[in-house]
Amino acid sequence: MRLGSAGALDCRAYGGTIFLDTTGLGPSAYQVLSLTVPYLVGGRVLWETPVEGLRVGGSVQGLRLDTQLLAQMKPVNVEIPAILWVGSVEYSAHDLLLAAEYSRWHAKANSSDPTLFPALPFVASERAYAMVGYRANKWLQPSMYYAMLFPNVDKREGRANWQHDIAATLRFDINANWLVKLEGHFMMGTAGLTSGLNDNTPLSTLDRYWGVFLAKTTAYF
Repeated sequence: MRLGSAGALDCRAYGGTIFLDTTGLGPSAYQVLSLTVPYLVGGRVLWETPVEGLRVGGSVQGLRLDTQLLAQMKPVNVEIPAILWVGSVEYSAHDLLLAAEYSRWHAKANSSDPTLFPALPFVASERAYAMVGYRANKWLQPSMYYAMLFPNVDKREGRANWQHDIAATLRFDINANWLVKLEGHFMMGTAGLTSGLNDNTPLSTLDRYWGVFLAKTTAYF
């Protein structure tokens, strides 16, 4: 949708479902018997501003998760409606890339048996990142970014309730069809971790500071 001197808008809408595989879900107090998504709807608006290389976007998504859990040898049905929204901005000019996003997810839980699985009011989680990348030459692009996560915006104390990620990356374009990327992350907090993948250790007792190093390669034709 062209707006003359104000740029242009790109609008999209979608609807459907997601098919989820419950195999491999970590051990917990509940066994997942089934997990379905009855509906998913969403939309996005992207504004191509008059400033070359600058665009601003916003998106929103509504969905519901229906799950049946086994708790204390009894089945319990849980409905989890959620609303997710994201605001983003990106500036790309010459060899420089700047990008940032801020998002909140709102979800609640309705339970057929609150004594086995408590019903929960709407809880908002918060996440964001800011990134800068620079194309040093045709084969090397270094980048840095900072990301944060708060699963509950009203509960920000304790390492299990927040996570900060400071990362540096190097991208090597070996040729037109092959690239290699190295990433180093310094992590603070444990909110994004899973106890089931850490010997069922509570998130509040895992190391406050930790790190990740990743190497990956991509070939495309």
